[in-house]
Amino acid sequence: MTETLPFTVLSSHGRGFHLLMKMKVNGKVAKMIIDTGASHTVFDKSKITKFVKDNKFTKMAKTTTGLGGNNIDSHHTTINKISLGKISLVNYPGVMLDLSHVNISYAAMGLPEVDGVLGADIFVMFNAVIDYEKKTLTLNDKALKGLEKARKLIVKKSAGRIKKAAAKKKKVTAKAKK
Repeated sequence: MTETLPFTVLSSHGRGFHLLMKMKVNGKVAKMIIDTGASHTVFDKSKITKFVKDNKFTKMAKTTTGLGGNNIDSHHTTINKISLGKISLVNYPGVMLDLSHVNISYAAMGLPEVDGVLGADIFVMFNAVIDYEKKTLTLNDKALKGLEKARKLIVKKSAGRIKKAAAKKKKVTAKAKK
């Protein structure tokens, strides 16, 4: 299935443009910045509570580095469902950062606050295409099915290698005992 979603182009008053789209997180509308340079989709830590009832967030062992090179503490939680039009992801591993600096800047420019940033994990997963003329983001879930097949093949091959290595170790151990 291919899903085409609209976005709005926000002007940051001579400092460039940002793309804003809506998606659903656990059935509630979330405003997200489309950011092809972000490696992962992230949510604002203070705003995630309107989407996730369980406030038990796990601090990630490593800090996250942004474009400015600053290290930021990040947290994660499982999000029951993310919907991008008719395409849904269940048990999504949500990453949360403090995005207050983004919302403070947006407020100063008269732009709407955002709930998060849609990143490359989603774009790669769904072979995304951004059409600036039509102001649409197109996702293809066939790409997801292909990635799932590839993941299963990698897991299967890894399991085979582990079995072979265990058999070889068992054989070497048996020879050493003789």
